[in-house]
Amino acid sequence: MTATVDTIRAAIARNKNLAYIVGLTETISPLGKQCLLDSPWLTERGDMAHEYSDTDEMLRHISLHDTKIDKICLQLMCLRDVASTLSALAAGQVLGDIELYEVKALALTVMEVRRICLEIGLAAVELPSVANVVDALDPEGTRVAHFYVYDAYSPALKDLRAKLKQARKEKADNVSELFAACSDEETRIRIRLSAELQPYAPALTAGLKDLGRLDMLIARARLVKKLSLTRPQIAEAGISYTALRNPQIAEALKQSKREFQPVDISAAEGVTVITGANMAGKSVVLKTVGLAQLMAQFGYFVPADKACITPVQEVLSSIGDAQDELEGLSSYAAEMLRINEIIKKKRNGMRLLALIDEPARTTNPEEGKALVNAVIELLSGPGSYTLLTTHYSGLTAPCRRLRVRGFREEKADGRRLTAATVNDFIDYSLEPSNETEVPREALRIAMILGVDDMVTDTAARYLDR
Repeated sequence: MTATVDTIRAAIARNKNLAYIVGLTETISPLGKQCLLDSPWLTERGDMAHEYSDTDEMLRHISLHDTKIDKICLQLMCLRDVASTLSALAAGQVLGDIELYEVKALALTVMEVRRICLEIGLAAVELPSVANVVDALDPEGTRVAHFYVYDAYSPALKDLRAKLKQARKEKADNVSELFAACSDEETRIRIRLSAELQPYAPALTAGLKDLGRLDMLIARARLVKKLSLTRPQIAEAGISYTALRNPQIAEALKQSKREFQPVDISAAEGVTVITGANMAGKSVVLKTVGLAQLMAQFGYFVPADKACITPVQEVLSSIGDAQDELEGLSSYAAEMLRINEIIKKKRNGMRLLALIDEPARTTNPEEGKALVNAVIELLSGPGSYTLLTTHYSGLTAPCRRLRVRGFREEKADGRRLTAATVNDFIDYSLEPSNETEVPREALRIAMILGVDDMVTDTAARYLDR
């Protein structure tokens, strides 16, 4: 599965964990949501540092000027996407009253939010000055988001309206004539206003975009506080996390009064193999590392106490997906196609983060082990990072190895092991390992769970052979 695409909008369609994070990013306006969904995939360290700095600045202002930020948010609640109106203005079209109202409302919002930003010294977004637009559309100085072809625009219009009012009162014969004259004068004013405002279309368009970005930055900063996210350090090589968490899984566990156990993990260029028994959380580790990389390269802080990441061009994964069967592919066929894509891109020199879960687990052990050795060998070397989980022992291809500590009876603390509590007995910590043999805990867990002795004893006899 290719998890990395040009924008976050496309990425969330393929990554449920990332979609969960985006769903928690509570923008206020349609423009803020659009800005968030259009967030680009960042591969340059400078671009990532710029996004992190803007989020850091917003965090400071939320802490120091929370009431001012709340006032900005109130303004953003009224923000509407008027891009089509601004395009018409830029093209020289004559705007009607509704379009002129939209321009006025936007200009008032830009002006007020700009005033607040200047007052508190917020520089992450530099809103343009649109005071001339407000003056043009608000000749009476009411500063209210309402538009009307005011008498103040034309003494002739004021005079015609007075005559029309009097004619209607007297039921004079020239009411229709006066009404047409008023309409003609109003049209001339709209034409004049549209021409007068046309040069400001770029500034208004920039202001609309800036307000959307400001909305997104506020939402992203508030998510930092909500999920206790951390600004990642950006490295030239290496990926590492201290106390890495998966927010979606952590929330699901919280609902059942359980806690997510954070993990420390690091990966150097080449292949890092993770071993551990079933239920040891290896797949969760892969998904969480992938999520953190995606968040970091879409401008988010990450769910860890400390993080150091290297930007990559793509995050690719081979983690079982029910969609494979729906598309008529066997799990093995789909898996091999995904791995083949990863290897081809690595050979073509792409900087990758590859996440491969239990490759070749559905084929016979001899061929499976050979395939896993081949994958490790072909993905070794500089330029990319691969995390690969496996149950196979005796792998000989050179790689770095980590082992999930796994099942720990001492964690029982007097409680009985059941199918519902077995995960509470797992230590998900990762530790370096030089062993080529993978842990064997399946029979032990089965026996503690109370599986019939005939099953476990017979299995143990075959294992001894």
